[in-house]
Amino acid sequence: MQTNKPVPNQNPQTSDFQPANVLPTTETLDLQQPTANKKTPKWLVVGLIILLLGATSVFAYKYYKVKQRLDNQKLTTTPPVEVKITDPPPSTPTEKWETYKNKEYGFEFKYPSDWSFFLENKRFTRFTIEKEDKTQPQLSSELKRVSGKANYPVYKISIFIEDNPQNYSVEEYLFNKYKMTLEEIAFPEDSLEQITVSGIKGVKYRGRGDPISPIIADLTYNYRYYSFSYGALTGNKETEDKFLPIFKQLLSNFKFID
Repeated sequence: MQTNKPVPNQNPQTSDFQPANVLPTTETLDLQQPTANKKTPKWLVVGLIILLLGATSVFAYKYYKVKQRLDNQKLTTTPPVEVKITDPPPSTPTEKWETYKNKEYGFEFKYPSDWSFFLENKRFTRFTIEKEDKTQPQLSSELKRVSGKANYPVYKISIFIEDNPQNYSVEEYLFNKYKMTLEEIAFPEDSLEQITVSGIKGVKYRGRGDPISPIIADLTYNYRYYSFSYGALTGNKETEDKFLPIFKQLLSNFKFID
């Protein structure tokens, strides 16, 4: 007995059988694909980084310069000194006084005609008027050696001038030159007084010295430092201030004329 076996379909293309998970090939797919995110161009990223680094560098440089300037100010400046204001100096007749005028520095002042006038202009500029008072006893041998040439008490008034390119105040100038504050230079400390010379505010004080403790008036003007001083070599404390009114009168008639 012959058994009939099923014969496989020889033409699969005409078969109606299709897997359930396969879409018909004749059907058009209309599925919207997701839009991909656009990437930022590399050149833009690099440019932003360079710009950020540049701005940071500029800020750091400016911060450094400001800090450096503040540090320098801490090293070169001292706190302002509180000084007392003195009354106007007593009037001294000046009708017979000589007038000295200097066009280079732009100032003039009057001084007694019986005082000698000297100008020193080597390492610095100093104008000095001097009087040897022969009405007093002669100086001791030791003081004669100090005076150099005088035999009698000597009184000197000097105007010392030095360039001040940084335009420092008096306190700043003294601190940068001597590394000392006004309180350390003045002796005693309470000798500090505020003065005005030719409309310019300054400071007057008694300086330290032996055998001469000069009275000094300092101010700054037009990028120069001016130091007026009065000193007496007498050997007698009671006569040191004999011509102090002359010094005060010179300060009152000193004028800047530029």
